[in-house]
Amino acid sequence: MAFFFILIAFLWFIRETKAILFWLYLWQLKEYRFGRFFDHFRTYQGKKLFFNFFFIFKIILFLYVLSLAFYPKLLAWQLYALWIVILAVIYFFEDAKTVLDFFQKNLKKPVLTQKGKILILVSLIVEFLFLFILFQKFQKIKLFYWFSFSLLSFDILTPFLV
Repeated sequence: MAFFFILIAFLWFIRETKAILFWLYLWQLKEYRFGRFFDHFRTYQGKKLFFNFFFIFKIILFLYVLSLAFYPKLLAWQLYALWIVILAVIYFFEDAKTVLDFFQKNLKKPVLTQKGKILILVSLIVEFLFLFILFQKFQKIKLFYWFSFSLLSFDILTPFLV
């Protein structure tokens, strides 16, 4: 059963690292200015960041998972397992896109300036610590639901955390 913890954590980690690098790239591109950063979200490309298939599907999945938490005795365990499998499949496809972007040299990442290096380092440390704490807290298979829910929550909140 530990295999499933490691698999979903690995898939999440790759996806999350790409997301962190992208948001730091965008932040750096807008010269670390809030006005320019928020103006970007008025453009078509900026809106596309939040209104794309994966992000909207994750929000729907998040709401579904939240509703399952309120009715634990009414629903079968298959419904609990189903959303985790769906989440793993989403992360798999996002990771496949990441690998493809990497080999095509389309991966957006910040320039390694002094400030960029510090932000990347701090962000990756937070990502590692989050995963480490989750592994410490949710080691039992019964808690796999909350482990996966925590990963999904961090994933959705990444644009606001970076």
